[in-house]
This record gives sequence, structure tokens and C-alpha cells, in this order.
Amino acid sequence: MGRHNLKRWFTTLFVSKDLHLAAAVQATTPAEADELERQFGLHHVVTIPHGVHLPQTAMNPLEARAKLGLPSESTIVLYLSRIAPKKRTDWVVEAVARLRSNFPNLFCVIAGPEAGAGNTLDSVVRRTNLNGQLKRFGFVQGPEKEQLFCASDLLVLPSQSENFGVIVVEAMAHGLPVVVTPGVASHIYVDAAGCGFTVEDSVDAVAEGIRKLLLSNRAELGRRGRQYVEKYLTWQAVVENIDEVYQDILRKRSRARYLR
Repeated sequence: MGRHNLKRWFTTLFVSKDLHLAAAVQATTPAEADELERQFGLHHVVTIPHGVHLPQTAMNPLEARAKLGLPSESTIVLYLSRIAPKKRTDWVVEAVARLRSNFPNLFCVIAGPEAGAGNTLDSVVRRTNLNGQLKRFGFVQGPEKEQLFCASDLLVLPSQSENFGVIVVEAMAHGLPVVVTPGVASHIYVDAAGCGFTVEDSVDAVAEGIRKLLLSNRAELGRRGRQYVEKYLTWQAVVENIDEVYQDILRKRSRARYLR
């Protein structure tokens, strides 16, 4: 039984009753809301996204690159997530390899823990001979994660499916333009902000998305993404949305008691 099917089975068996008894059920994206409504027949699902913190001070990119051992003059394409089959990390390597003849300064950074696709990734790196233009990190957090965002020029996440994809919103908060595939639910925020591209499910499309970003005004795209996050996707915005939901529930219950 696949992980997704196992999750659906567990939820149906143990959580379904609680979902129907709840005054409201929170989904983080419209796609997740649709799935909850279809699977459980719910009619009280509200969509409130994950929040992120806006970085208050940005490290100098050259300083960040020096700390991470990354080349100072390269254009850095960042992948930051688990190395899992559904994440299709190898597509990022393949896409960068296809572009390097026209963009010789491209450099690929792969950061994230091994989760079942490490051998596939190693094979693609060897086949494309990208070793000299690629550096891998394991699990990163805290200062090292901030340094990666500051050192990079764009983020790519070509996942087959992501319930949300918070790393996309974190990249937007750091002013990075983004290339994502439709299975990444948070692609709707990339599209709404106009800070990158949602591309079709293929290596060719991912490579074309990266190419288009390389030819775009990345500073302007990054500014749009950060502004969108500041307006809609900070924790403060999330708290306000949740407060509105609770207030609405209380008003409905108050009216129901009055009408008895």
C-alpha cells in the first residue's frame, strides 16, 4: 500500500468522525480543500495557508556564498527539499545540464536529506557530468538554510505532488523567483504573485521555466514574491484569517441559540 493510500485509509478510519463533528476544517490550499470535500463529503472546509516569517535582514549574497563554499560569480539554481522519488530532484539536475551550453555560469545546489531517490540522483549527476557545477548539502536548517536562500538566484521544485510546498513560500519571502510544477499546491501563490512560472510535468518544461527566469528581471520577480508573502502569507495574516473563522463560528452559534 502506497504512502498516500495509507494516509487516506488511516484518515477515513480514525479521523472521519472528528472531521464531521468539527465546526470547521482547515485546508492549506484549494486543492487540499477539494480533496477533503470529495473524500469525506465535508461542507465546512476553510482554506487558510501555512504562514512563514519574513526575513528581517538579508545576508550579503557573496558573504553567504563564501560561508557555504559556493562560487561567487555563478548563477545558482537551488533545490531545497527531501531527495524523494515524488520530488523529482533529478529533473533539476537534468534541466541545469541541458542549459549549461547557453548559460555556462549555471551552478546547481541540491539540499535535503536522502529519502529514497539518492541513487537516481547520483546516476543523473554522473551521466550529465555536472559534478563540477553542483554541490550537495544534507538536511539544512537555521543559519545554513538562510545562507542558502541568500546565496541562490532562483528555486526549482518539480514535485509530482505537494500538499502545500512551504519551501516555495519561504523562497518567495526571501525574494527568490520560483519554477514549480502543477502538483506543488503552493504554485497558486507563485502564479498570483507573478514571481515565477508553473510549468508542465516534464524535464523539458522545467528547463524552459529556468531559461525564462534566467532571461527575466529576477530582482523584480523576487520583489513581487516577497510583497505577496508580506500581504497574504505571513503568520500575522494567517492568524487574522483563523480569527475570522472563529468569529464566524461564534456568530452562527449565537444566532442558532437565539432562534431556538
